[in-house]
Amino acid sequence: MIYELRQYVIKQGRMAECHDLFRDVLIPLFHEVGIRTVAFWEPIEPDGRTFIYLLAFDSAESREEIWPKFLAHEQWLAVKAGWSDGAPYETTKATVLAPTDYSALPAGDLR
Repeated sequence: MIYELRQYVIKQGRMAECHDLFRDVLIPLFHEVGIRTVAFWEPIEPDGRTFIYLLAFDSAESREEIWPKFLAHEQWLAVKAGWSDGAPYETTKATVLAPTDYSALPAGDLR
């Protein structure tokens, strides 16, 4: 198992839109294409701009196969086309992670 930590800086005033998008559209779509959602976070002291989530994949290979399916999915393309004022986020950062041998999470193979 490998994990992907995704960190977003949300545009000012669009955090509620971001939550609605994930809750109503992206989580079901992720599951449809084979992306497992682990958790979603905001800072304890919300700044209205920081949004972080963690995804799980069986392997690096499965991650490489699944993401293109998501990016080409007609529902995702429709969501993006519907943003009259652009995406609700300013920046994104993705980090692929493998648990250490002493982690409570299942380990993965990044080869």
